[in-house]
Amino acid sequence: MKHETGPNGSYGRSDDRTYGDVARFVDTHDTAKKLEIIEGLEDIGLESALYFAGAMNLEIAASNPILDEEQRIGFLANAKANWERVISLRKVVSGEVDKNSQLAAVGLACLPLHASIAVNGRNPNLSTIRRSYDQLLDIGQRSVNSTLLTHGKNDEHSILRNQDLRGGISEITVLLLLQRFALKHTYDNEWVAVPSLLSQDRATRNKGSAESGAWDTSVFSQRDAISPPQLTYKIQVKTRVVPNGLLYDDDISQVAVRNDLSLGSREMAFDAVIRECDVEQLGDCSASDTLDKRTELILDILDNQ
Repeated sequence: MKHETGPNGSYGRSDDRTYGDVARFVDTHDTAKKLEIIEGLEDIGLESALYFAGAMNLEIAASNPILDEEQRIGFLANAKANWERVISLRKVVSGEVDKNSQLAAVGLACLPLHASIAVNGRNPNLSTIRRSYDQLLDIGQRSVNSTLLTHGKNDEHSILRNQDLRGGISEITVLLLLQRFALKHTYDNEWVAVPSLLSQDRATRNKGSAESGAWDTSVFSQRDAISPPQLTYKIQVKTRVVPNGLLYDDDISQVAVRNDLSLGSREMAFDAVIRECDVEQLGDCSASDTLDKRTELILDILDNQ
């Protein structure tokens, strides 16, 4: 059973209650019940509970059709506050992150992108995507550094922490490549990649089906200023190919980062794209060429779905 730091620095048991609340949130269409679940998670005050409370607030803002603009902005502000609490509880030293602070930081980096779609009814402009990209790259770099602190340690906590961070790094890798593509090859409000909403990430199998409907990353395209953003691609991200892994619905593309984005016969290093994006920002054209090739690989997967 995992333990997490509580609001007063003490340790609290992250038991089945938080994940049970997540399942109940996803299963119910009753907004009042959803708000009750959020309040309960905020009262728990642990990092994972607060992360999920933020994700739930975002989901309501993005998907409840009867909310007006002011209400959507309010739920987005609540999501921001929840995720900022996660990071403050973590009391980060030298940029170190763990699973919950990594998730919360990614949520904060992409919140303005979600807000543009939810509140303005259009994809974000390129300057908003640029800010998100820069923040995601910073989170990716800090996540990579944090894995080095646990590398080679054989205790269960270090092994699990390293695995959690590497899974998050894979999702950050896909977001970076797709946001970079938007910045280089699209116009304002045309194309954007964001983390999926909670119910999308936690989707279960349809009754009678062996396939999962869950995905990690959403790509929205917008044809013109009048048309609303359309969910164009759903992407399930894996760190590497998993033999006999889950099957997914036909409209969900699977990207196994270390295999599918490799430019040779060997697996790509788990932190390769983050390092390449960092070098590119320093003006290294060879990194740009490599990133372009990796982007083509992921776009081919999406187009061939």
